[in-house]
Amino acid sequence: DCAIVNSVIATIDGGEYGKLYTYEHAKTTITGDVKINTLTTATIPNGKGYLKIDGGTIEKIVVIPVGASYPPTIEINAGATVKEIDFSGSKTTNFVNNSGKEITIVNAATTE
Repeated sequence: DCAIVNSVIATIDGGEYGKLYTYEHAKTTITGDVKINTLTTATIPNGKGYLKIDGGTIEKIVVIPVGASYPPTIEINAGATVKEIDFSGSKTTNFVNNSGKEITIVNAATTE
């Protein structure tokens, strides 16, 4: 298990993790041969943090809402496999799936 704290810019480029937590103001990139069971992130009220997934396999991403349902910034690109994202009631406005693979989305807020 591992945590990436606020204001840190981190790249995870290998290894296996049961749980990885990235705080809402961290800028986190997942690349290379990474395996993660559960990656937990938080919504971003000011848009300064992000979660970018360029590679690896993630079984589940869990979003923890902070404040008034700010949308998390999550980008998933080709080469990455993410099986499920639990938005925990957050909006999906800043979510981009460029992986070319289907991702199961659960508990997403509807946007109008």
